Amino acid sequence: MEPLYLNGCRHDILGHYLKAIGLLRVLAKCADQDHRDPEAEGWWDMDQACFCLRSEKYPTMEKLVEFFEKHYRPTPVFSAWNTGGGMDEKKEVVFSIDPKPWNEYWTANRDALMAHGFPPPERDITSALPDKAFDLKCEECSLPSSEEITITIKVGKGNKAKPKIQMAWSKIAQQKVFDELNARRAMLEQGIKFTKPVIKQFIGGKSEYVFDVKDEELLRNVGPIPGVQIGIHTKESGKKAVMALLAKQELLGHDEALVAFDKGREFSERFQADGADDWTLLEEYREQCPTSAVEAFDAIFTTRVSARPTDNPVFLNRGDAGAAEVFRSFWVFFRDVRAQARTNTRASLGGFVEPSSKIYKGKGSPFFPDAIKSYNIGSGWIEEEYPFYALDYVLAVEGAFALRGTAARTTGVHSRPFAAFPFVFDSGEDMVDDGNEVKGTATVLWLPLWERGTPFAELAGFITDAQARLPGKDARFSAEFVRALHSQGVDAGFSGWQEFRFKMKGSRVPWITTGRYAGALSRQRTHADTSWANATLLNRGLAPLDESHFLDQFDIAWKGTKADSRSPHPVRAAINAAMETASHEPTPHNCLALLDCIFSACRRMCVSKSFQEMLPGGRASFFDALPMEEWDALLNGLEGQAEFRIARSLASITGLQRQSNGNYSTAQPMLGSLLPLKREFSGWTLPGPAKGTHQNVWTGSDLAHDLAAIVRRRYVDSLKDEQPALRAVHGAKLDDVLSFLRGELDDRLIARWTEAMSLIGWHFGKKQNDEDASDSREAVEEASIEADEQPLDETSEGMESAYAALRTLLELECEWQGKDRGQWKKRRSQQPFALLCERSASSLPLAVSEAYRWIGIWGVRNPWGATARSEKPRITGRYVIRLDHRDIAFSGSDQQLIRRLAAAVSIPLRWQDRWQLYRAVTLPPGS
Repeated sequence: MEPLYLNGCRHDILGHYLKAIGLLRVLAKCADQDHRDPEAEGWWDMDQACFCLRSEKYPTMEKLVEFFEKHYRPTPVFSAWNTGGGMDEKKEVVFSIDPKPWNEYWTANRDALMAHGFPPPERDITSALPDKAFDLKCEECSLPSSEEITITIKVGKGNKAKPKIQMAWSKIAQQKVFDELNARRAMLEQGIKFTKPVIKQFIGGKSEYVFDVKDEELLRNVGPIPGVQIGIHTKESGKKAVMALLAKQELLGHDEALVAFDKGREFSERFQADGADDWTLLEEYREQCPTSAVEAFDAIFTTRVSARPTDNPVFLNRGDAGAAEVFRSFWVFFRDVRAQARTNTRASLGGFVEPSSKIYKGKGSPFFPDAIKSYNIGSGWIEEEYPFYALDYVLAVEGAFALRGTAARTTGVHSRPFAAFPFVFDSGEDMVDDGNEVKGTATVLWLPLWERGTPFAELAGFITDAQARLPGKDARFSAEFVRALHSQGVDAGFSGWQEFRFKMKGSRVPWITTGRYAGALSRQRTHADTSWANATLLNRGLAPLDESHFLDQFDIAWKGTKADSRSPHPVRAAINAAMETASHEPTPHNCLALLDCIFSACRRMCVSKSFQEMLPGGRASFFDALPMEEWDALLNGLEGQAEFRIARSLASITGLQRQSNGNYSTAQPMLGSLLPLKREFSGWTLPGPAKGTHQNVWTGSDLAHDLAAIVRRRYVDSLKDEQPALRAVHGAKLDDVLSFLRGELDDRLIARWTEAMSLIGWHFGKKQNDEDASDSREAVEEASIEADEQPLDETSEGMESAYAALRTLLELECEWQGKDRGQWKKRRSQQPFALLCERSASSLPLAVSEAYRWIGIWGVRNPWGATARSEKPRITGRYVIRLDHRDIAFSGSDQQLIRRLAAAVSIPLRWQDRWQLYRAVTLPPGS
């Protein structure tokens, strides 16, 4: 069977998306049993940007027209909880002249009136005083006037115009009515809505006065008023009168809808009573509604079951869309669909516009704002451009009713028996009105797309049962949902997901904007595409954040009715934005930008006391170190950039290393040198003042200064350890370090990336820290030395002797001395590094000469080839260059070297390059 291509349904406009779902839903559920088609299938054709429908009962557009004209029965939802829903039937009271004088006149002059042309009454009953004039059939009028009745002869223009008789209440009769009402004005003002417009109309010269009722009981007990007739009835005019008209016309014969309508009237009065418990009434109302209405009811309140209850953004404030009311508008548009079923069906679904049809403009809130509005760009206000049809709105609401999760009461004290919809998320962005006042954080809705024929029951089952989870938590934020797309089951059977963002645009009613499209794994995965593999790595790499619920602590804080200026929620917005970007495109740069954003949040949590006070419990909570293997793989693409290699070597400086006696070093990993955090069993924590750490010396403003301070601090903090706390998992290339020493690299980039990668839990593996690894490194080093037997002046070209001496000394203090740690000799020089970190022209020569002295004592592994090494494994004494501090001088042109030398020495060096250092500080044996 050839499907129908519905060009009026697009996936990237919320209202159009909902229309497509709504069409499947109403064909399957919203008709008598004989006229339903539960087997109807629908799917998205992404190439033609439309929805496809295949239905045996409704295979053509003409059959769909017939369905909406004759068989469609809307879901019977009546919003008794909203005062604007129209369920609180508006009553009006009518004060008019008592018809007794007219009845008497009619009885006395009936035959004469009939002879003069008075229209004969139906069923021979007393007629009412006619509003319109009637043709005079006699040559002249002989009807008598009375005190209450006036008779006027009207003659039209033209020779053939017939005279007409106009009968009306006299001014005397009108004045009597006004006088009687005016005498009771004080009492009437208690029973009617005496607004300023009403007061202006309360003047003499009228035969009838109509007022909105404020207190019906009082008006019914007013008692008889001489010469005045009182009538109270339901209003059938105005925008809120649609319910009265429904009950009289469209709902006749629709028993389930009439039951729901009566329940709505009943509960409307209860909701508006003083002291009404809205939530208890909502539960009771839900339980008593017909089954089809209950399912829709769950969709309206679908997010209320969560720990942080919010309204479903599709229905805004429970259907209250500013000046409009979603469910009253739904029934208004339904009546228009019935009146013009052909035009609405063909235009709304097929895109066939008939010039003579009624086209609405600007009536799509909250589903169609992007489709019907263009915004003010300085040259004019909002301009309505696009056609909008009644069926657009009706089907959008019916589609929104499908967005419901499993209705189940949880064990929480504040939970309610409303469904939980898994695809409503928080973006973290500020939602501001036209006054730039924050009203909350913006909401995001992710809706599934599919490309195979799917009946409504299957689609509804998935939406009902689907969950979006990350390891250790439910996805709460949009970025977390994007990550959860890679979890098994969330994207099963779907080709992708469309994002819709709810933002304020000059109104208290959010506007829906189209967001990203995210393809599902089954659609995008190819052998050449590594993005999904990297996205999975990113999920695992962020697991500690999920398990600690780190992002959950940055909720918006209020000060009265306004967002507090110190509210922490902008921090989460920034992390969410970076996380979503990295999730969509898990490139190394995006992943590193995400780490940078998380570090910025951690720094603010550490240094700002006022910020800490705005967090839950007035304290900051952190997370465990991020897993090294995943982040190594994610960031590997930056390996070719020198700044990255330098930053990674600094960030991967380890701490808390186990000593041979079983104790652990007190020196923290590199993050503890950047922020006042301590690594505990449960992760990173911010200790109080009494237990604070003094290892953090990082300012982030001057990289050279900061690294010099870190060398000094970490060296001192690890004096009791077997090795200085300056060892790293990843070393930097010697050429990179020398480029850094010369000031050829971007310091700010190195600083930012060092901060970002310090969040990773760098650790030595077994192959990096045991005797087997030592033997392996020696074998590789041996091969590299043999392959590159170069003269000293070439191998050390461009290498500053001061750097070579001081870095070699640090390498010796960190050197692996064999598997028997009991035979290790503790190496600590102290003075060279203390002098180095002073960064002055006078102290640096002393530091260098002292470094050479210690190198001569401890010796270095012979770097001059296998033959020389077989004769003399280590070089000590006279083969080590000896420089006295008096022989070393630094001029004014060496200021950059003096300022950056300590920073360069602090950068861990890859072990393959140590032989070049050793050649720079030694002489070939026998020379």
